[in-house]
Amino acid sequence: MRHQEGLSYKEIADIAQIPPGTVMSRLARARAKLKEYLATRIGKEK
Repeated sequence: MRHQEGLSYKEIADIAQIPPGTVMSRLARARAKLKEYLATRIGKEK
């Protein structure tokens, strides 16, 4: 929602009915996992 719809952390928090800090930490964790996954996938292709 943040990147696809351009919503702010507050808007996402309101929709999900969770605190904005939770939205930010979950997105940060998801980005880190995606980065790790992609690095692994790219490394296996070489």
